[in-house]
Amino acid sequence: MFYALINSFLYIILLMWYWNKYHKVDCGFLMVSLWTFVAVCNFFFYLSVPNEYHLQLWPFLYLFGAFLLYNRIFLKRGKEVLNLTEFTPGQSRIIDYICYFYIFCLVVNMLSADYSLSSLSLSSVQENAADSYMEYHAAEKWHSQTLLERITMNYAVWFFNVAIIGAFNWIVRGKNGKGLALLGLLILDQGLKSIQIASRGSLFFVVLLFVAVFLIYKDSIPRSAKKSLKQLALIAGGVLALYMLAITISRFGEMDKGGSDSLFEYFGHSMLTFNYGVADSLDRTFMGARTFRNIIGLDEDFLFDADSMLGTHFGSGFTTTIGMLCLDFGFLGTLALGIVLPWVLLRLIKLDNSIGGVFIYVFYFHRMMNGVFVNGSGADSAYISMMIVYTVLFIAMKITGKKKRNKGSNIITYNEA
Repeated sequence: MFYALINSFLYIILLMWYWNKYHKVDCGFLMVSLWTFVAVCNFFFYLSVPNEYHLQLWPFLYLFGAFLLYNRIFLKRGKEVLNLTEFTPGQSRIIDYICYFYIFCLVVNMLSADYSLSSLSLSSVQENAADSYMEYHAAEKWHSQTLLERITMNYAVWFFNVAIIGAFNWIVRGKNGKGLALLGLLILDQGLKSIQIASRGSLFFVVLLFVAVFLIYKDSIPRSAKKSLKQLALIAGGVLALYMLAITISRFGEMDKGGSDSLFEYFGHSMLTFNYGVADSLDRTFMGARTFRNIIGLDEDFLFDADSMLGTHFGSGFTTTIGMLCLDFGFLGTLALGIVLPWVLLRLIKLDNSIGGVFIYVFYFHRMMNGVFVNGSGADSAYISMMIVYTVLFIAMKITGKKKRNKGSNIITYNEA
């Protein structure tokens, strides 16, 4: 119990330090708050099952240090990282085209994919959500059949973060209706996907991602638009809470008969499993195979039996993204990557102060936010797509006009065409 308590206090102290230093609710505060919340949940969950985890202190200290390394981009003052710029009319039009085509892609996907309204049934989700999730992957239901569907689906996945940024750009530029409509479509799309696979975490993190992008642009959003955004946030938050309760009950029983315990375990075991499941017994690594499995052409099934291959015993539990990286690169390799990766991303952000830099920032925020629980294998494809999207945005912004820097400010203004 003592080690789990120390772990939670480390993040609480970090959160207090951050607030005392910046006195601002921003992406860094949101990231630290999320990890602090999970650390506290880990402590209380441990109290309910003290005999299941034989904890040590050093894994918690290692995890906390790795968290600081990987998240140092967000622990800096916002304007030190995102010194945003004024857009030219040509650059504004590029954002418009990206968002218009994204809306088109969402509509095509909703009409043609398996999460169309006609295929959704609350009763079927309640009856056997876990089996539906496995069947969804086994049947590869998301694979499009026509060329148009392949294009729209890939665009929707690759430019998802860009679409959220573009929606808030619209709102900043006074196009409240368009921005709110795009945000609403994004929430609907992600909600339908989450229902289809009976996932509690995916929609939760999407809502947090929307909050993060709002925090980036909040100083530039008109007061009238903030009121509408708050209403949308209340609706989305209420639906999210009801949805998580419904999925929990459908998969694990009524809240007073195991459902509440499963929800508590969901938020409260990732750091414990890293400590007792990975750090205590890891004696071999995948040598990068898990991270680079798409490049080397490795079937994901090869990675399912990690415990017998690596000597670990985490089973199907969450281990945080740090734990997953340790499975691939070991403890020293993970720390080395934590030094290099944020440094490279920060250079890319500073290279493009417009939408490309914000995209890198939001992309990485999304990865590390999910990482409080776990990130899936095949991160190579995610980062390759990130670089492709960043390159497209960088070139488009350079071609369409010279940017004016707002020195010493994180406020954004726009010139309309």
